[in-house]
Amino acid sequence: MMLIIAVFYFLAQTIANPIKNAIKNAKILQAGDFNNFKEVNFSSKDEIAELQSALISLKDTLLAQRDENNHLMANLEYKINERTQSLNETLLMLNEPQSIASRGYFTFWIDRDKIDFSPNLVKLSNLSSSKHHR
Repeated sequence: MMLIIAVFYFLAQTIANPIKNAIKNAKILQAGDFNNFKEVNFSSKDEIAELQSALISLKDTLLAQRDENNHLMANLEYKINERTQSLNETLLMLNEPQSIASRGYFTFWIDRDKIDFSPNLVKLSNLSSSKHHR
């Protein structure tokens, strides 16, 4: 009787352990923890061996996609930084003339009372010495 129990126990463990390993590997993949994935290759060609083979293939595919995503993210970050730098340089170039022009405008309005405008210029530009003080 003990021999029969021992044989059944051995058979149950032979079936249950590979299923437990497959479940453990599936949970590891679900968590994204590829370092703890245990590749177990079976000499048999039963359903459990096929399941483990599919999990190994899934792990390899997920790792490849993760590596590709990391590469794309690094490339995107580089391009964003490159474009931001280019836009900042353009902004500086555009702000420089504006800054110079605003100082000139300010200077013009401060000093215009010191300039004797010709009557024709006053008429054309609607300048009057009392209206345009800023």
